[in-house]
Amino acid sequence: KDVQPVGLIVVVPNVLVVGAQLPATSVAELIALAKNQSLRYASSGIGSTQHIAGEAFAKATGTTLVHVPYKGSSQAHIDLLGGQVEMMLDTTSSAMGQIKAGKLRPLAVTTPRRSAELPNVPTLAEAGVPGAEITTWYGLFTTGGTPRPIVERLRAELGRALALADVRARLTGLGGEPGALGVREFSEMNRAEYERYGRLIREAGIKID
Repeated sequence: KDVQPVGLIVVVPNVLVVGAQLPATSVAELIALAKNQSLRYASSGIGSTQHIAGEAFAKATGTTLVHVPYKGSSQAHIDLLGGQVEMMLDTTSSAMGQIKAGKLRPLAVTTPRRSAELPNVPTLAEAGVPGAEITTWYGLFTTGGTPRPIVERLRAELGRALALADVRARLTGLGGEPGALGVREFSEMNRAEYERYGRLIREAGIKID
């Protein structure tokens, strides 16, 4: 009730990446490795989207993964490249540079559809792991109790901005999919995500000190 959802700006896929030195070239091979040895996954911090995505992946695959939190993705990438951790579920916008350089190997994206930036990389569902789709999304919110006409005006202005070719090019260039939800649909999505993330956090016992 403190905030009022206005509209979805962009959905950015998370991509399951491993260091190029890891002998896993598919999700199935990664799962097989994880069931035979302890694998560590990096995140940008406790309670982050990457943390929750890692726990969702572990639950969906019946594996036990060791979470290694960092203070941001940059240090996580350094250790992933160095082999101190084996895997990470990171945003495409953050990981794309290392993927293009051949230093990180993408195994799957977490969206229902393949990413335009990584068309040859399967979705988790295509790779045999349904139910672990955790994405990073950005939306516009305003103060709770804002009159409906103002909320609708804000949504209309957001829609106009997202229709601009340069804005769409910038968002898709980051691997994102520009939003197209109205106020009601975005409110329903926000509520569903809140409930789903809350359930995953409780089941995984995630606590922020």
